[in-house]
Amino acid sequence: MSSAVVETLEALARATATAMEQVRLVAALSKALEEAELARDELRHRVKNAYTATQALASLTLPPDQARALSARIAALARAHDLLDRKLARQDRITLQELIDAELEPYGVELPGRIKVSGPAVTLRGERALALGLALNELATNALKYGALSVPTGRLDVSWRIQRGHVVLEWRESDGPAVQGAGIESFGSRLLRRLIEGQLAGSLRRHLHNSGVTCTIELPAQELIGSTVSSEP
Repeated sequence: MSSAVVETLEALARATATAMEQVRLVAALSKALEEAELARDELRHRVKNAYTATQALASLTLPPDQARALSARIAALARAHDLLDRKLARQDRITLQELIDAELEPYGVELPGRIKVSGPAVTLRGERALALGLALNELATNALKYGALSVPTGRLDVSWRIQRGHVVLEWRESDGPAVQGAGIESFGSRLLRRLIEGQLAGSLRRHLHNSGVTCTIELPAQELIGSTVSSEP
């Protein structure tokens, strides 16, 4: 057998071995993806069950009026969670408007019109949307405990703009209770700072006013959106 034939057979053998290894790797990856999807479905199911169980407990332990109000808020939270889950399952991006609407919708159920949201079209990268969503949820939770969302007269205005390569988000509470000086630290919790300054490489400024708190969040557009954007002067 000539050396040329031997070299050809050896090359074919190497190519066959490589192809078989690639098939094995693809099969292993497919199995891992299938297992991950099953785990995600299981987690999704558990979260929905947790919402349902909480509503049932509220009905059993609270007066009817309070139980209905709490159940409505829990249902709104469940819808917001489901929206984010579905959007990020179908694609890796979500708009800032969709994210803010999903996070704040539960807090406007009882008093429609108390929350105003406005800003230009901005599409977020999926992993950044999750971190920003957690930060918005932290702000909303604090507003519900101490700020404008804790009283029927309170209002919340969330707006954003693109300025000098940054997404600048303004969170303004008004007509709420007087926030005590020490209370501002609740709005600037370690979790919030870690999300904004750590994960999102942005900055957070807070100001205490007579009727509420104003937070200004600046995030690098390139980091948040993943592409260059036109800026306002």
